Amino acid sequence: MSISSSIKAKLALTLLLTIIAVTAEAQITMTGTVKNVKGENLVGAYITVDSTNIATLTDLDGKYTLNVPEQYEDYDVTISYAGYVPETIKAHSGSYNVALNSRETQEITTMYVTTQKRVQRLVDVPITQSLLDSSRLRQSAIYSIDEVAHTVPGFVISAPSVQYPVYSIRGVASDEPYSYGQSRISVFMDGISISRMQASFIDHYDMEQVVVSKGPQGTLYGRGAEIGAVEFIRNKPKDEFGVDVSMLYGNYNQRKVVGVLNTPAGKNFANRFAFQYNAYDGSIKNTTGGTLNGKNTIAVRNSSKFHFGSHTDLHIVADFQNDDGPGNSYQCKTQFNSHGEVITNNKSPYTEIGLTFGEDSIYFKRKTGGLLLQLDTEFGDNVKLSSITGIRAYDSQEAMDTDGTLIRIMDGTQTAQGTQISQELRLNWQTTDNKLNGFFGASFFYEKTKHAYQFYGNFHYIYPNVVGKGLRSKFKNLPDQLIAAIQQIITNWTNSEKEKYAAYSDQMDKLCEKLNNMIAERVKAQVNEQYSKWFDVLYWENTPDFFTDTKNVVTNAIIESINELVETDEFAKLVVQNFGGTPGDILGKFDIGEGLASLKAASNLELSDHHYEEEIDYNRNHEASIFADFTWNFTPKFYLTLGLRGTYETVYTGYYSSSNYAPLLGTIIYANTNGETVWTDHKNYKSWVGRAVLNYMVDTTHNIFISASKGRRPGMIYFDFKPDQTVSLSPELTYNYELGIKGISRYGHFSYTAAVYYFDWKHFQTVIAGGGLTEDGAITYVYDDNGLAYGVGAEFSGQYAFNPNVSIFADFTYCGGRFSDKDMNGNVQDNAGNQFAMMPQFMYDMGFNWRHALPGNKFIYFYPSFYTQSKIFFDDANNPAFTQGAYIIFNANAGFQWTKRRITYDVGIYGRNITNTKYLIDGGNVGEVIGMPTYSVGSPAMFYISYRMHIK
Repeated sequence: MSISSSIKAKLALTLLLTIIAVTAEAQITMTGTVKNVKGENLVGAYITVDSTNIATLTDLDGKYTLNVPEQYEDYDVTISYAGYVPETIKAHSGSYNVALNSRETQEITTMYVTTQKRVQRLVDVPITQSLLDSSRLRQSAIYSIDEVAHTVPGFVISAPSVQYPVYSIRGVASDEPYSYGQSRISVFMDGISISRMQASFIDHYDMEQVVVSKGPQGTLYGRGAEIGAVEFIRNKPKDEFGVDVSMLYGNYNQRKVVGVLNTPAGKNFANRFAFQYNAYDGSIKNTTGGTLNGKNTIAVRNSSKFHFGSHTDLHIVADFQNDDGPGNSYQCKTQFNSHGEVITNNKSPYTEIGLTFGEDSIYFKRKTGGLLLQLDTEFGDNVKLSSITGIRAYDSQEAMDTDGTLIRIMDGTQTAQGTQISQELRLNWQTTDNKLNGFFGASFFYEKTKHAYQFYGNFHYIYPNVVGKGLRSKFKNLPDQLIAAIQQIITNWTNSEKEKYAAYSDQMDKLCEKLNNMIAERVKAQVNEQYSKWFDVLYWENTPDFFTDTKNVVTNAIIESINELVETDEFAKLVVQNFGGTPGDILGKFDIGEGLASLKAASNLELSDHHYEEEIDYNRNHEASIFADFTWNFTPKFYLTLGLRGTYETVYTGYYSSSNYAPLLGTIIYANTNGETVWTDHKNYKSWVGRAVLNYMVDTTHNIFISASKGRRPGMIYFDFKPDQTVSLSPELTYNYELGIKGISRYGHFSYTAAVYYFDWKHFQTVIAGGGLTEDGAITYVYDDNGLAYGVGAEFSGQYAFNPNVSIFADFTYCGGRFSDKDMNGNVQDNAGNQFAMMPQFMYDMGFNWRHALPGNKFIYFYPSFYTQSKIFFDDANNPAFTQGAYIIFNANAGFQWTKRRITYDVGIYGRNITNTKYLIDGGNVGEVIGMPTYSVGSPAMFYISYRMHIK
């Protein structure tokens, strides 16, 4: 070997040793054992660093050693063994002993709920429920409640306005805007009711769960859960530091920023601050200025958790949301130009619109928020006392063009304010052997609400559509009345003439009969023709001259009939000649105007282009409840659950209205109280609702249940839109019967819920415009609480995981809800046999979740889904003009995620309604009252890119 070769060899050896040394210094070493829960060694357990090729196996003693380059510190290390549930730990130097659970015995579920006021696995709760956890909400990019409906079977939300969301569960809708109305569906947030329509539509951010419980849930969610309940559960402070920030931007100038800061302080305190800014310009252009169907919301929330010792926790949550965005596009199919001329009767509601007012004149403004105090104290292992105190308030205002046209026909402003105070005390308990557990307690609820509606109208357009409808109905017997009156006049005249010409008595009778028959035919034909001239128009300069027009019709009918008789009957010719020779000479013998005097009051009245009416309704409600619910495990696998809630409530309402005086009508919608607020007497209601459930647990992973439950919507006191007349509607009652099964497969790959149900709906309360007019001319309203309906349906939800990174889900529902043929009194119902409004008979959604690991702790993901529904009606009358046919919506979410140290980054792109499906969410609306129904559209294709950073 040469000297140069020796030097090279030494240098290579030195370099190799240096590399080995450096490499050794840059590694971390993990050691330990892998056993099962019985303490038995697991030989050959596979231990790998995720997203890398670094791996090892346990030896004959179950021991392992894993060397990990320092650059992979904090990566997930997965320990797996055939037949056992894998465990994950973080890559750090040290000794880690792991005990794996057998798949054969592991109770596999990650879904926990508190529906029954205690933490339970979803599969253990004998109720048909849909649960969206935080990961599902993030995957589906759900930021508002209407988006939830596309992922929950049997649940529909129509929100043409943030102030007017309509919730529907199994076909029973909650759509009462007036303050004295009560919800059919309870909406709760962290145990506090937010059921009022104007306060229930909230933004979703930093949400732990959204749970929709189907069927009457009065025991668990109070008196308003007649057919179901929706509960929002927000994330609480955690005992670890964390920061989460998401930013999104998309078409229609969408901007979203969501931020969360979780800060623990020692062992006894933690705080969580969250906020969201959510805005977009709007999807419908208003040619007079601005855009519509937009959003501008800022929401903040602060949650604090205090530990007092080891058994007492206090949560304090304060939240506030401010909405200040453009209003909704209510569009009428009939459209005018600026001169008031009709340019189309088939305007598409999906295109731009020219409304009366321009930018900033059509809007929605709302402030809502509250304070929550929840105190939980444990008395030993089996008793827990919970106190929940809530204060909520809202103040909203919406300005809208209710006729949906360029012409100022009817514009409105709707406002609502409310304050709610609630207190619940609940004692949860269980026996030491856990054979019997449940809760009992009491609650108090106070509510003070005010709702107002102001509208401004142009009588030139309103009268043909409102008064015209009423008068046309009122005049429907006018031809017969005219004919009878004229025939009587002619008969009387004939009898008087017969006395002078006794020899021609028989001929006079025949002539009278001929003339009466001919006049009857002409009057019917000509009055019906006159109806079209009066009523089949959109504009009246003045009210039609009903008196003069009708007198002319009658006069013409008589003259034409006499002329025809003269040409065909010689005796008639002689009679006419005897009275002067012309039909007019005979006509002068009749006083036609006397029989038409009643038409003068409505004839040729001057109409104003400006009319104002205002209505304000008030409600005061005090409610006290006692409740109890317990579950008895009376055999190893059978459970019996019984629940009962008793409620005593006191309700009284107030009413105020004012208006400009309107000729003929006085008012159009509301009766004037002359500046006085009128209050009803206090009305007291007592009620009991409850449930009985028998369920059978199959090897802890399948739950078969059968239940019977009673739901109730509180009674209501309505003013009959008059200051001196009220209508008291009895409470609605729903009796629900259900058979269901839910479960998880042995190895946790498949979870499902399936149920069939039937319910009877009694005393359903309705208040509708009756289609006629009062004596003063105002629109009449029909009140009813004797309605009968029924619902029959089936639901299925399922999810299958091929592996932790790939899964599919599907939901299906059938709702056969319809109104019965007759009401509780045996009378035929107006909507007999009709399908429930706001509920399609069939709903189906399906999605696919795919996530793929890349080297370096990186992932790509893709979450596509679609939703479809069958035909839906927007009113209980099933008016074919107010429907939406079947449609499909496609959504998708894709992105790239990586973790570096303690920070996870995510960049994604999301599309909602990717194919830009056009669909309606409402039809009719207030415009229907004046004969100009309007339509509201669903969201068009929405796309945005997102960036998220999560620090822990």
